[in-house]
Amino acid sequence: MIRMIHTLIGEEKFKAGLADYLSKFDGKAATIEDFLVCMEHAGNLSLDQFRRWYSQSGTPEVTASWECDDVQGNLKLMFSQSCTGFDQKAREPFVIPVRMSFMDENGHRVVLQGENASGISVVNEQAQTFSFSLDEKQKESGVKVSSLLPVLFEDFSAPVKFSCNYADEDLARMLRFSSDPFIKSDASVQLQNRYVHAMLSKPECEVPSKLIEAFKWVLSSRNDKSDPILISRILTVEPITAFMQTFKDVIPLDGLSKVRGTLKQMLASSLEQEFAKVYETVKAQSPKYSVADMGHRALNCLALNMLALSLKAKGMEKEASELVRNHYRNAKNMTDRLAAMKSAAELDLSCREELFSQYEHMFGEHVLAMDLMFKVVAMVENEETVFSVRKLLKHPKFDLNNPNRVRALVGTLARSNPVALHRRDGAGYHLLSSLIRRLNDTNAMLAASLVTPLLSFKRFDEERAKLMREELEKLAGIPNLSRGLSEKIEAALK
Repeated sequence: MIRMIHTLIGEEKFKAGLADYLSKFDGKAATIEDFLVCMEHAGNLSLDQFRRWYSQSGTPEVTASWECDDVQGNLKLMFSQSCTGFDQKAREPFVIPVRMSFMDENGHRVVLQGENASGISVVNEQAQTFSFSLDEKQKESGVKVSSLLPVLFEDFSAPVKFSCNYADEDLARMLRFSSDPFIKSDASVQLQNRYVHAMLSKPECEVPSKLIEAFKWVLSSRNDKSDPILISRILTVEPITAFMQTFKDVIPLDGLSKVRGTLKQMLASSLEQEFAKVYETVKAQSPKYSVADMGHRALNCLALNMLALSLKAKGMEKEASELVRNHYRNAKNMTDRLAAMKSAAELDLSCREELFSQYEHMFGEHVLAMDLMFKVVAMVENEETVFSVRKLLKHPKFDLNNPNRVRALVGTLARSNPVALHRRDGAGYHLLSSLIRRLNDTNAMLAASLVTPLLSFKRFDEERAKLMREELEKLAGIPNLSRGLSEKIEAALK
């Protein structure tokens, strides 16, 4: 909310309002209203409608589209907003600042008539249209408004759910050329989501060429000024838990897991040469902590994982295993060691047991380091992970009375590994339920947090939903069931 006020009134006026607020209320019991009044005075504007962000529940959903007239050189940008709260009642329109720009086919910004100097347009009605046009010089130089792409909500200017009629080519253009980290990252996520949904509805759909081309451009155009953390974020395939959130009804878990795996393998194989170059050239300068070296390690570890995946997909398991083994041997920090272990576990490489054994020998007495090892095992996205977790429950270093150890192993399986948890035979549900039963007497708060994944049984197919519901009903019948568990289970079973 405060960032939106900053966006609406600008840097200087925001600083003046903040100084006024601190001078009046420092050391006192101030309220949000006090803060808003100071900002109104500094910005010389009314924030009456903006107060709906504090008085109305729900997240606004904003839809945008645009129309172009190349003859007149005009572009119309249409917005609509809606919001329904938990009571299913419609909300009054919010004040939504939209930071925007227009990008040509080569990624250059084009300033149109009608734009504010700040690049901010304020959507404060249910439906609203903004008009922009080329100036005479732009018309004479042959600029066509139809070639321009509106880039909306730059710098994450408002916390809304946003949808727009962008084509794949538009998203690829933003991913390649935008200087805004949020826009680039969001474009990557949207392209991935589109491919996943297309593959689920039409398995024979084409290779996601726009996504591959954009990723290849990001890798090949990388230079010393590029942000390696941002690049690694853009090029990372979204976790399956993120894809699951894009479904409003029943989650097609089996198909989703398969399609995500196909997408990742396709990207790894198509970009093998680019990732190989990154792996050889992007190295952290020292094992010490710095933002720059942290980014280099993140990108280098991503390249390792994608290279190993590509090699194994080509039947070169021995080469993939050797690559990962050497990465572990040369590691001088925990990040690189864990990256090698994750790749070995995820791809079930022949070096897996060797690396885990060496790690445990070196860090077996370090509590936090062992938590990380347990987490790596629980994160492996295949159904057999349930049995790996069950085996680790008997590990000498596992202690059910250690909440952090339980969260690292069981919590990771429950929250972050739906492929393993939701095995069709119910083994994942049974394992989780049995541990919740034991924790009910010793750590009721932890038990209540672990039951959460079972509560969403209605989001899954009938077979899985039935098994989850049965486990919840068994838990509900436990004598002396903790209040936290009882309330959550009772609400889910209604």
